[in-house]
Amino acid sequence: MQNVQSGGGTFKRLLYPLSLRILAILLFFAVFKLLGFPFWADVIVMSAIFLFFEYLQIALLALLLIIAMVIINIANPSVSSASAFYREHEKYVRNGRYQENVNDLIKMPYGDLYAMSLPTSPERELIREPRTVKFVTDEWGFRNENGALLKSEIVLVGDSFVVGNGTSQEFSPAVVLGSISGKKIGSLGFPSDPEQYEERTKAFLGKFSGGVEVYIFYFEGNDFPSRYENLQYQNLSAAARAKNIYYELEQVFDKYLKFAHKNNNEFFRKVRSMSHLINGKFFDFSDYGEVIYREINGEMFGFHRVYMDRALHSKDLESYIFKDQGVLKRVKGVFFIPTKYRVYSPAMNILIDDNGGLEFLRRNYTPMGIPVYDLTTCLQVAAQKLITKNEYVFYRDDTHWNGNGIRAGMSCVWTSLHENDIRP
Repeated sequence: MQNVQSGGGTFKRLLYPLSLRILAILLFFAVFKLLGFPFWADVIVMSAIFLFFEYLQIALLALLLIIAMVIINIANPSVSSASAFYREHEKYVRNGRYQENVNDLIKMPYGDLYAMSLPTSPERELIREPRTVKFVTDEWGFRNENGALLKSEIVLVGDSFVVGNGTSQEFSPAVVLGSISGKKIGSLGFPSDPEQYEERTKAFLGKFSGGVEVYIFYFEGNDFPSRYENLQYQNLSAAARAKNIYYELEQVFDKYLKFAHKNNNEFFRKVRSMSHLINGKFFDFSDYGEVIYREINGEMFGFHRVYMDRALHSKDLESYIFKDQGVLKRVKGVFFIPTKYRVYSPAMNILIDDNGGLEFLRRNYTPMGIPVYDLTTCLQVAAQKLITKNEYVFYRDDTHWNGNGIRAGMSCVWTSLHENDIRP
């Protein structure tokens, strides 16, 4: 009996310090990860510390790291330089909307595809399009002039395409459609999903005066989740799958760092950028990078890999359909915005027959008496006309349409409404 008790006591004496060391190393990892180093570097450091330090020493190291990061944040607070915020979205996003009453002029050095590109990609600099973006928000945090939203006759609802992310205020969809139509146009655009489009619309319906008309914009790229990406992943070899898992893991840590460093501290952002550059030197992520490059009319274009796959494999595309009857009564039309790849497929001699996203919308909204319009043809026609002038309807370094694309799209929006006798 004494031996059993003695054995149990020995087990506890061994297990208790080990448990404390494991807890201490997990705390250290959570803190050390905030520095933004590559995950493999974190593992090496953690392993060395776990092997050679006691739990109190590990906890002390974590505490010292916390103190160091607090000092860095005080000495190097959030900044508004292009290196910390390359566009208006990152600078002003606040809990499902933008910061209220913004009036800013932003020097945007590049678009989202450039930002997503692997640092080692030789084509990266060839797609870069610097521009200046005027960004104005109203008292609600949406991209309207102050006081204009509740006076709107027509309200556009959607994601970053309705916002006009990466494009100056005077070329944003609400402003352009207002200029074309002579109507008061409001925007309830914010990067999100269709279910949130419905929630936003519902939240504002009671605030509008008169019979405001609502038009919903679905973007092919991110409003239609696809099963194709999962099928593609299942066909990878074991080695390729392992590399893909590591790539995805680093993307998860990017989100963790963005959440932890809410003030967008420039020091930590630069460390993380350097980590991605180092990863690019050690690992070939070219098969998993988010950006695909294609040359069109002598110019290099970037395309989002996932958006490209959704255009090419669209048969299984589905999306959220509005359900709230109060909202549906105000919805007078739904518009389908194609991906950049679908728009430029004719210029690349690529035939895309299927448009599963559009057909899904028509199958669901048409029986409700809500017409669904396709902006694909008008954007393709505009793209073909402008390409001879070395002008485009999408930024070459971005997933979003530019001023040319917005004007072409909004012209077709207004024409579609008149041709189908929707407006009084």
